[in-house]
Amino acid sequence: MRTRPSPRMRRHRQGAMLFEVLVGLAVGAVVITSAFAALVLLRDAQRAIEDQSQLQQQAGFLMRAIGRQVHPAGSLDMESVGDTGGFRYAAQPGPAGADGGAVVHGTSGDRHDSLTLTEPALPAPGTARVDCLGQASQPDRRTSATFHADTSGKLSCRSSSGQNQPLAYGVAAFRARYRLRDGTQVREMDADAVEQAGRWHQVGAIEVCIDLHGAPHSGGASAPYVDCTGHAVSDSARRHLVVRRLFTLRARETG
Repeated sequence: MRTRPSPRMRRHRQGAMLFEVLVGLAVGAVVITSAFAALVLLRDAQRAIEDQSQLQQQAGFLMRAIGRQVHPAGSLDMESVGDTGGFRYAAQPGPAGADGGAVVHGTSGDRHDSLTLTEPALPAPGTARVDCLGQASQPDRRTSATFHADTSGKLSCRSSSGQNQPLAYGVAAFRARYRLRDGTQVREMDADAVEQAGRWHQVGAIEVCIDLHGAPHSGGASAPYVDCTGHAVSDSARRHLVVRRLFTLRARETG
């Protein structure tokens, strides 16, 4: 014969069941919170990887674009040899003038410098160069490319035709330093120093530094990084990538 549980026993069982439900809810909340935190960390890590990858691709593109203009800048012009149909190299890397035939010029700024490169003329048909805008140059005409950045972080190239083409956004700094032979030593100078000394025609190599930043993020403070000036700085809002590359001019020597 089964006996009905007393009211006290029923209240005890109900209390035990409620306790088990509360424990289950607490455990579930911990599991959900942990899973959510793991997802947030995974999302932030994925964004960091994607951001870093985009910055590296952008930096590689910019350095290749600048390198395509720097390397031939020191080459000699080609001149036609009478009616023979042949060609010869000119005696100087650039047109004679007060700058001594300089093929490199630049200016210094607070965060952004400018860099202008002049390429030699190629008189032979079908040998025209392509400028930084992807346009073919005219035979027998020297072409130039000026790389410059504005305060909004847009890095552009201006061709000898005067047209501007944005190359990248998110540029925190664009710097150029120049290497010149000084006796047995090689000096490194900024644009202002080279201009003051009137030594643009002696520039043999250019070190370009670009500080790129990604999109704003909310991942907290980022690790300090070394900027183009050599100082350790931090930016809690964006990730940065600083790239440097040394370009040597053809037909020029720095030692």
